[in-house]
Amino acid sequence: MEIWPGSPFPIGATWDEAGGTNFSIFSERAEAVELCLFDEFGVETRLELPERTAFIWHGYVPGVGPGHRYAYRVHGPYDPARGHRFNANKLSLDPYASAIDGDVDWSAANVLPYIPSGRHDDDLEFDDEDDVDAMPRCVVTDPRFDWEGVGKPHTPWHDTVIYELHVRSYCDANGDGIGDFPGLMSRLEYLRGLGVTALWLLPFYPSPLRDDGYDIADYKNVNPIYGNLKDFKDFLSMAHEMGMRVITELVINHTSDQHPWFQRARRAKKGTP
Repeated sequence: MEIWPGSPFPIGATWDEAGGTNFSIFSERAEAVELCLFDEFGVETRLELPERTAFIWHGYVPGVGPGHRYAYRVHGPYDPARGHRFNANKLSLDPYASAIDGDVDWSAANVLPYIPSGRHDDDLEFDDEDDVDAMPRCVVTDPRFDWEGVGKPHTPWHDTVIYELHVRSYCDANGDGIGDFPGLMSRLEYLRGLGVTALWLLPFYPSPLRDDGYDIADYKNVNPIYGNLKDFKDFLSMAHEMGMRVITELVINHTSDQHPWFQRARRAKKGTP
């Protein structure tokens, strides 16, 4: 498998219809970045990103397209005293990934760059265990969607009427007792009749759904109980066609308190880093 220089922008994994994907990730202190591609059997192929432009590492891989799984291994100094904990034995997810497949399997391997012992200085001990069996994968996606010429409404803000709702509790289209995007679409005409010009959607991202519904590991995707990314785009297109803006709520530093790493931190002894 070959890799070309590619482009630093846009950041993330960007598929083109020419038949390849451009990979781009930022790291100011990295000394090298390996792109890890996984086939349908989970076999890993590593390709070193060949170029760095303004701290952005990048490369283009012909033949890689939507559905392909990937992650990174980032090489650099392991110097906790200076804030550096690079460890290429650990997979790194792409913070700009459009989709994530799977969850962290905390029982399969240690995903921390150091060996946790509960001591205040345990991050000084570098861990050489490979965590490939414990980490989820990023997924290359197809961003194409036919908007059929529909553009974003431009209702002046002083004339805007905002209606806030949660997809889960609004309207269920498939009879499973959980609201979804097709159900919300079926009520757009009603909402427009109320004079609504903007819909404010509470979080609909993948989440354990035991709190406010946040999970920052996959903030570019849709919780499957509400539909998929195409369902959201269909809803967005219909709402725009009816003259309604769509406002989505996302606070990056809000993470579900049911997230495994949050629970581990909660159970950690006092003084543990």
